[in-house]
Amino acid sequence: MAGWSEWSVWSDCTVYCGSVGEQSRVRTCESVLSCKGLDLQTRDCGDIPCAAWREWNPWSPCSITCGDVGRRSRSRSCHGKGGCVGSSREHEMCNMGRCAGISLLNNEKST
Repeated sequence: MAGWSEWSVWSDCTVYCGSVGEQSRVRTCESVLSCKGLDLQTRDCGDIPCAAWREWNPWSPCSITCGDVGRRSRSRSCHGKGGCVGSSREHEMCNMGRCAGISLLNNEKST
């Protein structure tokens, strides 16, 4: 004599991260006369911190020391579930000044 079917798989959590959500699963009564209990089960889920960026790492040294425009970069890592919004790397120009003691116009030492 048939009773309840097997439980279905748990549903996706109602939240992805940041708070407590709920999952559910169901079963079907295959013979009304022999089914006791509920056809729905629920449980808490998802109490996971959302992803967040860590602090930026220090800037790398400039790609040149003087006389032209160089470039430097820094990076940061994402911690947590789901991925972070934005870039993990940042770049900027650096050392845009002349080299000390050198004239860029006539390539002679300045006084």
